[in-house]
Amino acid sequence: VSLGARQQNTPFTPAPPSVDTTTVADLIELNQNEGVKQSPKKYDLKDRAPVDITIPELDELEELIQQRGYDPRAIDEYFWNHPLQLASRALETTKALTTISWLVNNGKYDKLVPAIEKLGPSYVKFGQALASRSDLVGDEVAMALETLQDGMAPAPIALVRAIVEDECPAALQVLDQGQAFAAASLSQVYRGVIDGKEVAVKVQRPGIASRVAADAALLRTVAKAVEFTAGRRIKASLLDAVDEFAGRIFEEMDFVNEAANIKKFDALYGPNGTSRKALPPPGFVRVPGLFPSIPATRRVLVMEWMEGQRVMSLVSKNKDAQSALDIVDEEECTLDTWEEKECARRAASLPLIDLGIRCTLSQLIETGVMHADPHGGNLIRMRDTGDLAYLDFGLVSEIPASVRDGLVAAVTLLIFSRDYKAVAGLFGELQLVPQDIIENPYQFESLTKSLENAAAMTLSYPDDDEAPEGETPKEARLRRARCAVPEVSFDKLLGKGWGVRCIDG
Repeated sequence: VSLGARQQNTPFTPAPPSVDTTTVADLIELNQNEGVKQSPKKYDLKDRAPVDITIPELDELEELIQQRGYDPRAIDEYFWNHPLQLASRALETTKALTTISWLVNNGKYDKLVPAIEKLGPSYVKFGQALASRSDLVGDEVAMALETLQDGMAPAPIALVRAIVEDECPAALQVLDQGQAFAAASLSQVYRGVIDGKEVAVKVQRPGIASRVAADAALLRTVAKAVEFTAGRRIKASLLDAVDEFAGRIFEEMDFVNEAANIKKFDALYGPNGTSRKALPPPGFVRVPGLFPSIPATRRVLVMEWMEGQRVMSLVSKNKDAQSALDIVDEEECTLDTWEEKECARRAASLPLIDLGIRCTLSQLIETGVMHADPHGGNLIRMRDTGDLAYLDFGLVSEIPASVRDGLVAAVTLLIFSRDYKAVAGLFGELQLVPQDIIENPYQFESLTKSLENAAAMTLSYPDDDEAPEGETPKEARLRRARCAVPEVSFDKLLGKGWGVRCIDG
């Protein structure tokens, strides 16, 4: 009401929501036509109609964002003067979230992706995170959400051409060579040739900056309300969390920043990188090459084209994964041959997965330069060489040396000393958990118990055999060392860590 009282005198008619959410009649018809849960559909971009998520009424906000980036105060002030625009977005979001909830509860997973992607990048990000958490949402939902990683509907070509023509005219010829090869939450990629070189042209989705800003304003309003009503019951600052989330999305939308991240990562882990010794053979990972003659702009980035298969397909349960490695025949496996073919496929992927794990640990502990968005669509196995390649460097985190040292100490205490209280206290010193939890004996005990349970799920220590007769001191040390090093259940460990990484960035 107070926002409405401050509305400007100029007449304003809010546009109808631009998201074509499923109507109640559609939902009833879906439920009548099919009483069982539908299998998730793997979308092909050729089958996807372009989706325009721009909101013309927010053009003024787009200009503000272009000048100032993510400025919460400026965005709040804008919507203070244009409250009906924010109300329209709130209504649109509420209707879409209601539809999504109905689809999930009724197993209509093939309708889930279109409903989420029309909401815009803020909500697609959550969907991408959940795509890697089948332990939380189930295999069917997670498999359906994988499309959000690189198979979303592209934006209309006319809007994309306008961006490229304004910022990078040299890349216009690529748009004329075909439709988008891949499309995700913030951008879409076109494949073509410039000066005889095969390139990928990454273009920001039209109108997404204003959508993210509107979503951030809504989430900030909710966060303020929750913090006001909950008081001390909420330990973390929800407002800061919203600003961090939105700020990271805006950082990812700056392609000049992404080009700088590519150069930095390549200097560390590329074929001539300074951290090659930390990696197993071949001792490097690949990143897209850049073209100095075509510098990156805020919304357009021209890179080397990289051909390969998604790393997730190497170990996926999806039947499409059978063609991920050349060693697997195209014909469907029989009961007699399935186990042999599946074992061969997964065994061939182990060196690549080992390289990925070692590279991630090096980023986390040694260099502190960490690719913060390695979901299934951003890691590929190069088709021609078999090398591991990283894509999409919009989010690269800098991990302080103090945190890296603390993580090493935490792992040491956790694995070798099994001192879970010390690990919990160290998390407090690193500010990974609020100090209130460390100082509250009941919450500290709960944290310690959670660490102990997590260790029990992921670490398996061998039994300490009795010392054989005539054992030498050296043999005794080796026997005790073997018993001190646990086996790690990587499926459970990575399942939890992956979800935390996706959400926290």
